[in-house]
Amino acid sequence: MGSRRKPIPVEIQRRITKFFITNLPDRCSGSDLAGVLRGYGVIFGIYIAKKRDKGGKRFGFVSFLDVRDIKEMLRRMYNIKMGAFKLEINVARFILEDGEIREEYVHKQKAPNIPPSHNTGNINVRFAKKGTFSFKEALTGDRKKEEVQNKTLILDDHQPVMEDLHGRSLFIKLGSFAVLRNLRSILSDMGLKGGRLRYLGGLQLLITFNSIDHATMAKDELLGRPKDFSLVESWKGQEIDFEKIAWVKIQGIPMHLMNDETMDKVAGLFGTVIHKTQLEEDDLDLSYYYAALLVNSGKIIQGEVSLMWKDKLYSVWVYEDTGARVPDFLNEGSCSLYDESVDSSSSSSEEADKSETGSVAADKEEVMQSDSASETELDA
Repeated sequence: MGSRRKPIPVEIQRRITKFFITNLPDRCSGSDLAGVLRGYGVIFGIYIAKKRDKGGKRFGFVSFLDVRDIKEMLRRMYNIKMGAFKLEINVARFILEDGEIREEYVHKQKAPNIPPSHNTGNINVRFAKKGTFSFKEALTGDRKKEEVQNKTLILDDHQPVMEDLHGRSLFIKLGSFAVLRNLRSILSDMGLKGGRLRYLGGLQLLITFNSIDHATMAKDELLGRPKDFSLVESWKGQEIDFEKIAWVKIQGIPMHLMNDETMDKVAGLFGTVIHKTQLEEDDLDLSYYYAALLVNSGKIIQGEVSLMWKDKLYSVWVYEDTGARVPDFLNEGSCSLYDESVDSSSSSSEEADKSETGSVAADKEEVMQSDSASETELDA
């Protein structure tokens, strides 16, 4: 019988909320599940059981750090699918230290009225309770009232929205951050003109043309470059998921643990890394680094990551730079997307990828500007 893993430090246990997930695909791995859930919070750990639940379904657990509103978290994760499998997610009850769960509590929905944590002998048991405490609140016992009020507004299901754009607009997802940086020269090289470009956040765009026929021709051109444009479809009012690019500042990684891989793993706990940190030999300030993340939440990123190395625990802080909002091609003073200064020879995605080198902090200032309009026009 294998040995049990090392106990999780008490200060970390206080920050963990575990969720029970069932109806997993047969060949689902921990990394597969992490890829689906990473955008919903900071993942501390994932455990997938070898056995099946009483209904014959594969199940597992995922631990998130600093979940402030469990009910809202469950609502956001309600309709997650992995292929044809719709995941069934609930707060886990009576979690044992090694990641197992007492089966008689697997399908219960109502949490018992008991303290948030308990210790029985050598086994640390975690109880989930509505509402969570931050690390500071757990230490000081001080819990401030929520300053943000969540409200609900019910809209008319048939409310007309931008109907004039339907059919003659294309919804586009870009293939990479490099394409966003070089979008002006890429579209110019393709000869796509006569439309209006609107930035939707993240790697998403809407291009509106004068007619449906014009939009159809442009769609065919864009579909011919799948590496640059991962999704191109006619927009007829369908729902578009929220996305944003968040520039996060990483501080606190000890010098003896500092490398690109570690920093990218830290940043990846908060979203999908689309512009990696890059350590350079000429760097003089090693106190912080930037990374760009693709996330599906409008909340400001701010968190603490605990690095475990040789039985030691190191704190690393990650917080979002809120000054970076929209790409620079929307802020160049002219409503025209193209100008004569653009060298179309640099428009290929391969050369765009090469431009990723250099200081990440400098890229942040170059690529993202704050407080600007989010649309521009293509030359007729």
